[in-house]
Amino acid sequence: MPDPIESNRPVGRVLLLVNVVLYLVLGSIIVVKRVELRWAVGALPTYVNRTIAAPLERKLYRQARAAMGDADWQTEAARKLLDRSLAIDPHNDAAFLLADSYFDRGEFDEAVVQYESCLEFDPTVVEAYLKLSAIHERKGRFDDALRVLRAGADFFADNVDLQLPVLDAEVETRFNVKAAGVHDYYRLAGRLLEREFARVSAKAGGPSS
Repeated sequence: MPDPIESNRPVGRVLLLVNVVLYLVLGSIIVVKRVELRWAVGALPTYVNRTIAAPLERKLYRQARAAMGDADWQTEAARKLLDRSLAIDPHNDAAFLLADSYFDRGEFDEAVVQYESCLEFDPTVVEAYLKLSAIHERKGRFDDALRVLRAGADFFADNVDLQLPVLDAEVETRFNVKAAGVHDYYRLAGRLLEREFARVSAKAGGPSS
């Protein structure tokens, strides 16, 4: 009759190996995701109280804004925070702030990449069009500058009427007020980009339309 202890040893070794692998995987996750896990643990009390803590990417973004300064180490610290924020969620605030940090320091190639990324996330950021165009203009790339401005002006022209307030008594006033503000922003942004397009076009010696 086979010894039950001896027959169970291979099964025990397999279970031990599985446990070791699982603990190694769990440990790796804890190490790699330690920041996210720390945020989750910190957010748990607010969740229990039926409130929602600010997402981690927003927390990192706010920390980056606070770290922005003239000192190189402060800027580098802020960029690392922004990179981490964007790695979690490529939201527009972090992309634009990162682009501005490169722009302000004259690192224009990096700024171009980030402004283009910013506009992919949100094509309504008029300042991104202007600064991206300004970089191309400074580099003598007038065709690229005009392309950016034309794309922005066309976007706002194509979408401005979609933001018109709804004249309906059943629609709350606050929603119409918000819609009116967005509509004005689209209208003014389009005009600004058209004027800038005309200026750059004249400087480049080409047509202004």
